[in-house]
Amino acid sequence: MTGLRLSVTVAAALFAACGTDAAEPLAVAGAFWDAARAGESERVRDLASTVTATALVPGGRARFNELVLTDPRISGNGAVVHTAMTLQNADGRTLRITFPTHLVREDGAWKVAVDETMTAAVMSAHGAAMVDSTTRSDSLVARDTAR
Repeated sequence: MTGLRLSVTVAAALFAACGTDAAEPLAVAGAFWDAARAGESERVRDLASTVTATALVPGGRARFNELVLTDPRISGNGAVVHTAMTLQNADGRTLRITFPTHLVREDGAWKVAVDETMTAAVMSAHGAAMVDSTTRSDSLVARDTAR
């Protein structure tokens, strides 16, 4: 988690030095995912857009091992931050997904559009799981054919 904070801080400093406000959505996305991982429901709600904050259910925490946030892009009152995350299930298998963390500007502050972000994350996880499943099936067929 320290690496994530450090990476977001360093990236934010670099963007600030370049004279762009792209550091803000990057920092908000980092804080959002950091809070989600820690199970800090109130902090997650504070960083979520007004439309989606009311729909969030308290409790729980995001289960991911690695998080890399890059390439923040702003367009008007919206922004996206490229998000790469490694998930791990109970049996230890990992799944790497990439998706955009969507943000909107509300009253001058960047907030995570949780609905759009989660839709993108689920679609990415589904696609990655399908590829993983196909790869495992091909391995089993090759193994059984070799017998």
